Amino acid sequence: AVVSPADTSSAGAASADALAAQQQEIAQLKEQVARLSAEISALEKVRAENQNLRAQLAAPPAGGLAPEEIAAAEQARAEAMRIACINNLKQLGLAARLWAGDNGDQYPTDIVCMSNEINNPKILVCPADTSRQPAANFASFTDSNCSYQWFLSPPGSDREPTRVLTRCPIHGNVGLCDGSVQSIGTNHPDWFVQRDGKLYLEPPPSQGR
Repeated sequence: AVVSPADTSSAGAASADALAAQQQEIAQLKEQVARLSAEISALEKVRAENQNLRAQLAAPPAGGLAPEEIAAAEQARAEAMRIACINNLKQLGLAARLWAGDNGDQYPTDIVCMSNEINNPKILVCPADTSRQPAANFASFTDSNCSYQWFLSPPGSDREPTRVLTRCPIHGNVGLCDGSVQSIGTNHPDWFVQRDGKLYLEPPPSQGR
């Protein structure tokens, strides 16, 4: 058989195309690994912050305090609880992003789906919620072991940054699909807008985010 120059050229072009496609796929995988590694690092940082806050909340108050000092200590304790709650919602947002990385960039429809990413069900109870106890593990987890509302039905992704992902009904902290947590309190129900069965946080322009 005689191989013509055209056949050789065609084979070379096909080989070059295959190599280029393979290199592009490798680059995309490297980018995804880098993104997930960064999100895991951020998740570990937030977990460490939560552990420090829990230690502060568990520490007994010093004796012999004046009434003003007791009031200040209670105020500081309440603020620590609010910050710990924000960190819980940040961990949930990061867990959703990690889960989405393995599931077509779509967030899960419920919290239990993310049990591998959450690691510890303790973060599902707001520190100011005295009516609930954290589950020992996800095998025993029920809705009574969670303080936070989950709003991803139908499913969503980070392509809808202002869509509400989670909310704490005690503090009014709101986790959004872009991974941020907005501390807006409980006095602004008019900032929530529902479209096509989805809930969005849209404060007035003068308020910002």
